Amino acid sequence: MSGEFPFGSVTAIGTPGFFGTPPTPNVQIFNATGIWTRPSPPVGTKIIGFFVSVVGAGAGGQSGTGTFSNQGTGGVGGGGGGQASAQFTPTAFPASVAVTVGTGGLGGLGGTDTTGAGFGALQGAAGGNSSFGTFISAPGAGATTGFVPNGAPAGTVTGPGSFNPSTKGGGTGAVGGVNAAPSGPGIANPPAGSGAGGGGGTIFNVGAYPGGNNSAGTGGGAAVFGGASPITAGNGGNGAGGGAAVNPNGGGGLKLVTSGQGGDGNAPGMGGGGSGVAVNSVVPDGTARVTVQRGGNGANGRVTVITIFG
Repeated sequence: MSGEFPFGSVTAIGTPGFFGTPPTPNVQIFNATGIWTRPSPPVGTKIIGFFVSVVGAGAGGQSGTGTFSNQGTGGVGGGGGGQASAQFTPTAFPASVAVTVGTGGLGGLGGTDTTGAGFGALQGAAGGNSSFGTFISAPGAGATTGFVPNGAPAGTVTGPGSFNPSTKGGGTGAVGGVNAAPSGPGIANPPAGSGAGGGGGTIFNVGAYPGGNNSAGTGGGAAVFGGASPITAGNGGNGAGGGAAVNPNGGGGLKLVTSGQGGDGNAPGMGGGGSGVAVNSVVPDGTARVTVQRGGNGANGRVTVITIFG
């Protein structure tokens, strides 16, 4: 028997023999916690093996800082969940097996300030672990810590009857940019300080989904530097970082500055993107405002069980 197992489907299992092509395998994909039930084989066939893939959930992206000074930092991207897959013998599993699918971590909440005190980055929450009974499991990515990105360790295969195991760690979230506004208003170049992309998730043994990047374009939120009030940066998409929003050195009395939101992870186990920094270099008067939007939410994990007949 031979074959490959790409995302969400089975393209080929087995090769045609003397009696024709083997029957279509049974594929059960779990995007939420549930119970796997052993399928009945088609007439004239029997179960000849299983393939199981487990992906942990991604962590939420960190929110950027909000400040009335000239400098701030974009949020770190959430890490990707770990992965494990293996083949199992036909007698390895009972009639039913509990399936746990990890829930993606929420992104850091961000915030709003009008007092001049500003606020620091808020951490993204950890992703949950995924497992197929006690046979195979994969950890979710841990919560962001400070401005240090991380990814989940590799999963584990512990059940009897397993063979050809494959385990991988989750992708590491990127580091957010640091903004340092140059002197003089009216500078149009987009600054650093955009949020960072989330870590890539993994699926089966194909590899990692890429996280987003930390700049404008290619999914990253567009940064905005100066201009007419309100200054509002672009949101990240598909695990990418949100854009930075900066009003440099007073900027002609501009009042409202809002950073871009981090993009949510959009593939199993992908981390959320960090949100951008919001910098408003004016003297706080109760009407001036900095708002940092949330970091992106991590994606849920996934468990896939393929039953092969012959």
